[in-house]
Amino acid sequence: DKYRDFNIFPGMPYAHKYANAVTELGIVGTIKQYVPGNIFSTFAKGGMAYLSKDFLKLMEIFIDAELKMFRGIKTPVVFLQNVIVDMILGLKAYDVFAAYDLYIRK
Repeated sequence: DKYRDFNIFPGMPYAHKYANAVTELGIVGTIKQYVPGNIFSTFAKGGMAYLSKDFLKLMEIFIDAELKMFRGIKTPVVFLQNVIVDMILGLKAYDVFAAYDLYIRK
């Protein structure tokens, strides 16, 4: 409520945040802190996405985890970190950009 008049423009993923959290909280603690919703349903969704090689579904899970802290705050644009953009371009996985855009807009 305090930030309702703000527009925040986050960049993601913030890799250092996860590296520091794993150091301080361990892997399970980090997952509990950053994964949205019920941890078991997220693991089930993520596990099925991984097994079926549905990498776009995995991307959605990571986006939800990254944007959890901005819930209720206007984020008209969500930037991708340059390292991720370079990787996607290098892999010629252009459909990832379209899927990212669609998911961010909903």
